[in-house]
Parts: sequence; structure tokens; C-alpha cells
Amino acid sequence: MLYPHDIEYKLGFDKIRELLRKRCSGEQGQRNVDKIRFSSNKELIRKLCRQTGEFMNMIAAGEQLPSLNYPETRDILKKIHVQGVFLEP
Repeated sequence: MLYPHDIEYKLGFDKIRELLRKRCSGEQGQRNVDKIRFSSNKELIRKLCRQTGEFMNMIAAGEQLPSLNYPETRDILKKIHVQGVFLEP
């Protein structure tokens, strides 16, 4: 647990999170933003920094970024939990 308990609010991270949520094209992206938390795990931080660096390099090189604008499937996928129900293509 971080000290103080309201560190995200004090640093303005709540505002950054809200800006990110507004840029999401779907509900899943918004849920992913809501999961973002501060971390003291050095390996996780290094991994995320490497990923961010790769993303920045792609943008700087003018590469096309893959589209992540997929239709919302959460409700549809709930149906597969019911035995005998099949999804249509």
C-alpha cells in the first residue's frame, strides 16, 4: 500500500486517468484505464517503460499503429457460459 493513501489524488493522477478514459474508443479500454495503479515493483516498471519506449519509437518512425478499436464483446461472451448456446459468426 502506498503512503499516503490519497497519493494518486495529490499527484493529479485521477485527472490523468479521466483524460485517458475520454480517449478510449470502447468500454474495455476504459476498464483497462481504471485498472492502472501505481507500482513499486521495479521489474514491472522496467517492462512498462520498455513498452512505452517501443510505442514512442513507432510513433516517431511514422509507423502505422495497430487498430485496437474492436467491438464490445463482453455481453456476447457471457452467453458461452450457458450450456448448449452457440455464438453465431
